[in-house]
Amino acid sequence: MRDRCQYTYVPAFERLSKSLRSAPYVWLAATVLWLLLMNSGVVRIAKAPGHGSNGLALVGLGFGTIGVVLWMLLHTRRLRRDIQVPTFIVARWLLATVPFAFAWVTVADGAEQWVIAFGFASSVVLLVIAAVRTRREGTDASDLGMP
Repeated sequence: MRDRCQYTYVPAFERLSKSLRSAPYVWLAATVLWLLLMNSGVVRIAKAPGHGSNGLALVGLGFGTIGVVLWMLLHTRRLRRDIQVPTFIVARWLLATVPFAFAWVTVADGAEQWVIAFGFASSVVLLVIAAVRTRREGTDASDLGMP
């Protein structure tokens, strides 16, 4: 049973990776739109500006910064060498959304709304860099060392 589960997730990562490589800018637009939709939802439950917790906002800022650092660490040669290419491409994309996710959670929990601007901006910058790098690496799997 364990082997069976492993094989169901590998093709999903490979398919998602292939889709990201073939149309990274479409994925960029779709992901940014998703972030904007998430932002419009949190505005309804967030505290009014000036009534939220600055301490909680700083926690969200700190975790968002950790997300940016993790995204940068993913690109080190040592880590990149140990990760399969489809997993790397998907992980790079998912980690780029981490700053926004932390900011969103803290604002939903009562933090000041300014932290969502940091989360959104840093996630968009990381997503743009990820899209450019994905496009530069090419759409052909043989360019990336895949069979």
